[in-house]
Amino acid sequence: MKKVLIIEDEIDLLEDLSEILMYEGFEPYKAKNGEEGYELAITISPDIILCDILMPGIDGFELLQKLNNSEQKPDIPFIFTTALSDRTNLRKGMEYGADDYLTKPFTKEELLNAIKSRLTRHDQLTRLLRVENNEMVKELLERLDGLNHKLVAKGEELFEISELHNDLRRELQEKEQELLNKDLSVLEFNSTIQQLRKLIKQYMADAKLAPELKTVLLELNSTISKNSLLSSSLTAFQFNFNQQYPNFSANIGAQYPQLTQYDLTLISAMAAGLNTFQLADMLCISPDSVRKSRYRIKKKLELTPDQNLLGFICEFK
Repeated sequence: MKKVLIIEDEIDLLEDLSEILMYEGFEPYKAKNGEEGYELAITISPDIILCDILMPGIDGFELLQKLNNSEQKPDIPFIFTTALSDRTNLRKGMEYGADDYLTKPFTKEELLNAIKSRLTRHDQLTRLLRVENNEMVKELLERLDGLNHKLVAKGEELFEISELHNDLRRELQEKEQELLNKDLSVLEFNSTIQQLRKLIKQYMADAKLAPELKTVLLELNSTISKNSLLSSSLTAFQFNFNQQYPNFSANIGAQYPQLTQYDLTLISAMAAGLNTFQLADMLCISPDSVRKSRYRIKKKLELTPDQNLLGFICEFK
């Protein structure tokens, strides 16, 4: 049953309208002035409002404006009923948002036709808005579903990247451990060499040793001393440098694959701050050979003559 709010200061007309509507199957609510009409409109949310314009206190225009400005404004069709028939009031009512206009006196048929017409129009608009809202909600849900799928895909991609990162870290740790093991092997080899030198020294101290054998032992001891010094110096340096800069040789070697292992060792020593004479002592070569090696490395790195080799190398640290 549709609720109709009737706002009319003429009590006889208010009662007549209420009775007509009740017999036509509507549920009428009555208000004698604008104040009562406003309170009822907010309280019961009628399906349609019939309102007189000229009333004491709040008139019809003020009431409609108050409803329009209310935060609790009900979405209700609004029909003015008035004895005023000039165009000024008709236009003013429509500007305030009225849906229709009945001029007194009006017949029962005019009243019912106006109410039914506005209710039908309102129901159509409501259904249209509901359909549009449903379509909008459906579209939003589809978009959210698409975004969710993208987020899931991104999550899986990030997981794969994380797993790859972990694999690379493990591989790098294994390589570092492998290099460390090699360094330790060299240290063990040097220890063996030192023991061999002690043994040669013991044989050399034997007065009964044949001169030919003594000569052989002297040559062997000289060779061992030279190689042991080189191996020991390089091993100590390489071990310490790799501990401090574990990715240096790998990074520069990957970018410049034409570099040999000897080149990388020399580059590491330069990056560590060793000068020409220190490099010559460690590598058991002449200072001039160190300079030639630097020139050769500079060409492999494709540096111009005015570019600083040491500064370029240190960028990889």
